Amino acid sequence: RQSNTSEFATAGVSPPTTVRVDGIPYRSDRFYLLWCAAESGDEEPRRGKCECGARQSPPLLDRSRLVESLQLRAAVLVTYTFGPKWTQREFPSLFGEGARVPTLVLHGHKGLSQDQSDEASNDGRKRMTAQTSVLIHSEDEEEDTNVKNVSVKMEDEEPPEEGWRTKRGEYEEDEGDVTLPSSVHITRVLPTWLPPSFSRPTFPSNHVNLVDEEAPHEGVHPDIVKHRLKKRGVHHAKFMILLEKSGSVVIVVSTANLTKPISIEGAWLQRFEHKVHKDDFGHVLADLLQAQSDAARSGDMMVQEFLQRFAGIQSLNDFSKRFRFQ
Repeated sequence: RQSNTSEFATAGVSPPTTVRVDGIPYRSDRFYLLWCAAESGDEEPRRGKCECGARQSPPLLDRSRLVESLQLRAAVLVTYTFGPKWTQREFPSLFGEGARVPTLVLHGHKGLSQDQSDEASNDGRKRMTAQTSVLIHSEDEEEDTNVKNVSVKMEDEEPPEEGWRTKRGEYEEDEGDVTLPSSVHITRVLPTWLPPSFSRPTFPSNHVNLVDEEAPHEGVHPDIVKHRLKKRGVHHAKFMILLEKSGSVVIVVSTANLTKPISIEGAWLQRFEHKVHKDDFGHVLADLLQAQSDAARSGDMMVQEFLQRFAGIQSLNDFSKRFRFQ
């Protein structure tokens, strides 16, 4: 049964917010299954008169349509595996030819590298290579951002719940080169850990070039790289931070990677309005983003720097207080 606003007021809580995609309202108190055209054979996500899930199956969520429906200022997409070709087809406004929305991808995909050659950057685009092979680089080489076409054996450190995916050919169509627009920044989050006793270096407020968006980025502080400890495993988080031009932010927490879906996947989403308001959700999310930045591969774009350059958010602390995370 669809609850009305008065019922929430009587209970002393705020009603769930909605994000509309192609006229379909997606509520913040629901968890939606993801839609995949290739698997379902349908031309659009299912929908009906009842959209709350009480009298019939609720609508499926199409992440592609969600992203395309928003007027975005910047986007942060977090995933374990990253299929550049599939992602480019699914999210053309972020990864397609001519895309201009600044986009940061945080991933744990060992078989992925960014071509840093002059040839790849002459036309303002970036070439990515995703491969699976038996070549395993040393720990020192893993930190070298000038290595071209890195190829590793992905199964070595895959978590058990993800290992079966490679046997089903999830990555096959993404092997090879793909050219991405210069607005896309790719950062690999390494399986590292900073001891609690480590004192994080402080940075001057103007250490990032906020005018020249094409200027070289800072990367992880050398002291952090020196003190972080290598661990076994992979970066496994999956969520999206979609920063809208209106000043609001849409958060999507999903079970799905940025690769072709081959299993049942789901997601929760909510829009948070722009308002200086501090609460636990913003603090915890900012803390997670800080930990991901601390574990980033040397030379890759960090979250705080990305937000400073492209979203006008000066720090992760500023991010945690900017939206009404309720």
